[in-house]
Amino acid sequence: MARIKLLSKLDRLITGLFVLIICFLLFLSAASFGQNVGINNPTPDASALLDLTSSDKGILVPRMSTAQRTAISSPATGLLVYDTSTNDFWFYDGSSWRQMLGDLKGWSTTGNANTIDGVNFLGTTDNVPFNFRVNNKKGRKN
Repeated sequence: MARIKLLSKLDRLITGLFVLIICFLLFLSAASFGQNVGINNPTPDASALLDLTSSDKGILVPRMSTAQRTAISSPATGLLVYDTSTNDFWFYDGSSWRQMLGDLKGWSTTGNANTIDGVNFLGTTDNVPFNFRVNNKKGRKN
């Protein structure tokens, strides 16, 4: 009889320990879901899900053709790819694919359309003259 009581107490102790270990593991796994990842960075920025640090390497985003990019079904808003057909970065804005820089690449050497007088110009916005150069020699100043 005493042996049965001892086995019963031992059984409850093992069951209690098992439950305690399971609760501890669940607590640890739940706490780890709120973490961010740092690669070569032991203290990633709290606002970043992924924080990469390197002094001699960059990040390489997925590279694909225009046909492959436009074939992505239900792309996530903010999805970024490098299009090898256009040699440009593209992102999905939630409704369509947009070139990363689009028309903001600067003035074209083959002409520019949709310019607005007084808004679009070549020149400076401070009191420093604008210099033209030909063959890296000073040309006319405006």
